[in-house]
Amino acid sequence: MPPKVNHPPGSGGLLELTIFALSGQRKHNEDNAKEPTRSTRSSTRTKAASVKNDSTEAASTKTAAKRATKASSSKNQVEDHEDSAEQQPAKKARTSKATGKGKKQTKSAAAPSDEEHKVKQSKSSSSTHVETHSANPKAPPPPEAPVIPPADDAPYTPQRALALFESYADPDEPNVIGPEGFEKLCSESALSMEGSVPLILAWQMNAKEMAKISKEEWVNGTRDLRISSPKHLATALTDLENLLVFGKPPIKKAKSDPYDRTKYWHYAANTKEAFRKLYLYCFMLVKPPSSKNIEMETAVAFWSVLLGPKYPLMRDVLEYINEKGTYRAANKDLWNMMLEFCETVNPNLDNFEADGAWPTLLDEFASWKKAKSEA
Repeated sequence: MPPKVNHPPGSGGLLELTIFALSGQRKHNEDNAKEPTRSTRSSTRTKAASVKNDSTEAASTKTAAKRATKASSSKNQVEDHEDSAEQQPAKKARTSKATGKGKKQTKSAAAPSDEEHKVKQSKSSSSTHVETHSANPKAPPPPEAPVIPPADDAPYTPQRALALFESYADPDEPNVIGPEGFEKLCSESALSMEGSVPLILAWQMNAKEMAKISKEEWVNGTRDLRISSPKHLATALTDLENLLVFGKPPIKKAKSDPYDRTKYWHYAANTKEAFRKLYLYCFMLVKPPSSKNIEMETAVAFWSVLLGPKYPLMRDVLEYINEKGTYRAANKDLWNMMLEFCETVNPNLDNFEADGAWPTLLDEFASWKKAKSEA
């Protein structure tokens, strides 16, 4: 059984808090990115309304012009008719015949012309087409098939590994497993987010950012381990945590392995050096690009899951840091020296050299512990 770690108050869930902070920052960036789109849509609506108003005004002007032209033409026809009536007096017999002829013409005009009949047929055909189209709308395209991760016991293939990646990839960034997908991957692999496993996972994928794995990093990492299922991934990470963090002896070699253990046997040959690589990697993983330090709260959380299980002295250091409460950050020198301090100094500090080149925090810790032991 691995030694039980008493995490300092407020530090046990910091890895989860870090992931949610990254997720919240991404959501903030997405909201900012949506603002230009909203402005563009508003501008487009305004422009469309303006164009519509212009079209309406033009149509109104055109209609008024047609009415004026028609009225003018009717007036001219009336005037011409009056002039003709004045010049040619009407005869009774002819008037009667003309009247009868006019009735025939009126009756003939009342009958619809061939062109009007064709227009009506066209309108009727168009109306029937619209009704048919409305009654039979185009069927929506079938939904895309969901990505199905490979079975737990399926052998490794690049295609299965890629399918597993896609099942956890960010919907907005399909080439990246983001904080939410990272947490989901750990959860579905039955891996605790409060221990060192998330850090070991990032290390094995050679991730450049905390709680994020790019497609390239995933493809290379799973290819080296020959893993394409959550079950085998959990096995590989647990093996490394037991070997490097909890100090358990190497597992026995078997005829067949659930994943490629070449790297595992390499680490087992020199566990001290392998753990040092993991430890130094974690500082660079969490350090902001524009800073030389990491926040002390983050350092305490990482020390509690990396050094706490291996070195009893580290638990006293964490107690002192929390009790003191004045340390704000940890630089690379303090980070590196903390590991050397735990590796070389005995838990009772009987071999601690006060005049050694230790960081101030460790000198003050030694004084605090000795005073506490003598009290």
